[in-house]
Amino acid sequence: MQWKEFLGLLLSVAPNLAEGLRPPPPPQAVERLEAELSQPLPESVRRLLVQHDGQQVGGRLLFGLVLMRLDAIFKYMQQHQPSPVELPDESSDPRLQERPSDQRFLPLFTDDTGNYLGVDLNPPPDGTPFQVVVFGADVDDPRVVAPDLDTLFSELAGEIRRGNFEVREEDGFPVMRLRQSSGTALADLLP
Repeated sequence: MQWKEFLGLLLSVAPNLAEGLRPPPPPQAVERLEAELSQPLPESVRRLLVQHDGQQVGGRLLFGLVLMRLDAIFKYMQQHQPSPVELPDESSDPRLQERPSDQRFLPLFTDDTGNYLGVDLNPPPDGTPFQVVVFGADVDDPRVVAPDLDTLFSELAGEIRRGNFEVREEDGFPVMRLRQSSGTALADLLP
């Protein structure tokens, strides 16, 4: 399922979640990001980034996560360049690079506390290019939660169709949350 279809389903059951969605970014903004990354992005990521340039502060469109603005994605990528220094920690997920210095994640959504949902720009042979990863300050071990964005949106659409969600107000903004864990990696990690 593509982002636009998922967003339509999401807003059909909770239209107030659209509050704070920003208009599309300038047409050349995604190309600039690709140039900065020195690699093209898959269509699923491009479709997500060209439809809305993130959300206003407070909105929580994706189960408690905020769609990031392109300028925030640029800033993150500039501040989190791969380090040539070898760090002792190693990933326990064979689909991710073992050494944190080899990991390169592009954030797309955030909880605004230093945690992210994004795509993997540098997976090892056991991984998938642009697999969806949860990573950040409170995530001790980054985890792959879906092989790609379209699969992620299909899984989340299933949760919505099953009615396994609630919309409540937090800090004056509507937020969708899962009611119970469905056993998927993403459901277990979302607040």
